[in-house]
Amino acid sequence: HAAGDWVWVPPGHSAASLSFDLSNMVINQGIQVEDDRNNLVPPGSTPPWDFIYSFAICLNIAQNLIPRPGECSVTHGSDNVNNSSPATAFQYFKYGQSGCWRVGGDWNSIPTSQAFNFFMDQYTPERDNALGMSIHYPGGDNCSTDSGKTVQRSLTLRMECTEMAGHFILANTTVVEEPPCQYNVIIRTPNACPTQCARSHGIPCGGHGVCGYDVNSKSAHCYCNEGYSGSDCSTQQSGPTSLPTPPTDGGAIAGALFGGIFAGVIIFGGLYYYFVH
Repeated sequence: HAAGDWVWVPPGHSAASLSFDLSNMVINQGIQVEDDRNNLVPPGSTPPWDFIYSFAICLNIAQNLIPRPGECSVTHGSDNVNNSSPATAFQYFKYGQSGCWRVGGDWNSIPTSQAFNFFMDQYTPERDNALGMSIHYPGGDNCSTDSGKTVQRSLTLRMECTEMAGHFILANTTVVEEPPCQYNVIIRTPNACPTQCARSHGIPCGGHGVCGYDVNSKSAHCYCNEGYSGSDCSTQQSGPTSLPTPPTDGGAIAGALFGGIFAGVIIFGGLYYYFVH
């Protein structure tokens, strides 16, 4: 990657139809997230295998910001080959045990085709190209799985589009290891919304709509909530709405009175017909 290579245009699209800009999120200081294994042990016990993950976004972690430099500056995997190359992410024990591994390789060595993809998860069986994007860090230290296979560790940041200001990791989120030695974390951020969804005060669709993908035009845009319009959904509409206006008390009484009179006429007419015929 070249410096400033933080805008992704998915294959088959143009920069005008679908693109993602992460330049506001780029950081070379490690963001720390815990392992999910802490949830698998009885309350009050100390899981000796619980880990912390420290990762940068679209950069390597700066050399002077490497966590636990005494352990993480030089790491090795199951092959016992020392690794001191620049890294995007590290994994180390939470409770002070010795042990640190690179779970993401050198950002400058990761091809764009491997680094970026669309956001997908088990809750979205059909891909919506406006849901967000993912950043994949392959090339970590070797890892032996329970089945005896040797794979390279990797970390994937699943960046979910949100129509809210700021960017943040989901509350109580943890790094999930699936499949073995492949780690995943979800981050919600407006920066993961396509740039084609216009912003108002930095918020996609002004907070009054959703960013969606139009399969016909193959481009993204805002779908505004009722009562709002404009490319960024920031224009509040005035005048009558399409919703019916509830009747007033007087209208309800008048309607009930008219309905009663009408029903009485029908009943009287029926009785008159019965006795005459």
